[in-house]
Amino acid sequence: MVTKRVLITGGNGYIARNTIPFLSEYDLTVLTREKLDLLDSEKVKEFFQDKVFDTVIHTATYGGYRTQKDDPEWVYKNVAMFYNLMNCQYSFKQIINLSSGAQFDRRYPIDDARFLHHSFPIDPYGLSKNIITKVGRDSNKFKNFIIYNIFNHDEPDTRMIKNNIKRYINKQPLTIFKDRKVDFFFMDDFVTLLKHYIDSDKTLTFELDLCYSRKYYLSEIANIINSLGEHYVDINIENNNQDLPYIGNGDKIVRSNLPFIGLVDGITLTYNKLLEAKNV
Repeated sequence: MVTKRVLITGGNGYIARNTIPFLSEYDLTVLTREKLDLLDSEKVKEFFQDKVFDTVIHTATYGGYRTQKDDPEWVYKNVAMFYNLMNCQYSFKQIINLSSGAQFDRRYPIDDARFLHHSFPIDPYGLSKNIITKVGRDSNKFKNFIIYNIFNHDEPDTRMIKNNIKRYINKQPLTIFKDRKVDFFFMDDFVTLLKHYIDSDKTLTFELDLCYSRKYYLSEIANIINSLGEHYVDINIENNNQDLPYIGNGDKIVRSNLPFIGLVDGITLTYNKLLEAKNV
């Protein structure tokens, strides 16, 4: 069997960092900003001119964290990186682009009723993801994974699930700013899905919401965390006003019939990892 050739961008980022160890069965090339500036069109063309890849996994991005101040440059940088890759599409069979629920415009409810052609976000990150998805749809090489939240023990400490698991372990109150329905997808399940797309010789759906079929409020997720051990802590919701939903449609994920771990078991595995790290 011929080994698939895979390229992953954004090699130092959270998603790539947690994906790379599971791709050892492939002929893997990892790009970081230090190795190749994807904003430099000539350098990108030079890199691809003597190479062929079965799959490009495009994780490199600017922005995306709520703790970051919006920067208008994100629009240019994210779109330019994608365009520079697509200008070299003769060198790959498919590109898996990591998009975001932000492409649907976070000023409004993001749920099953949202449609991309009715979505016109104006924040720099959401705008860049919206443009990339709308343009990418014209290419039969384009695959789009829409991410709402991905979690595991290695996610930033500021993220809801990891932050509250660590608070639970330390017997501190769990905190939620505003309650709302939010989708989270376990990192191991992301890897399972990704490898399915790399390995498959069939034509797979070009776009997937990375989410499960059941939807949870943040308060329900806090309750799951609060039942991980033998103690209970307070759950503080800082603002009584409910926030807008940020959820996708899990129907295609369900139909894939892949062996996913799921949200609840993913939270348990994350807890066990963090507890183990604390006790070392």
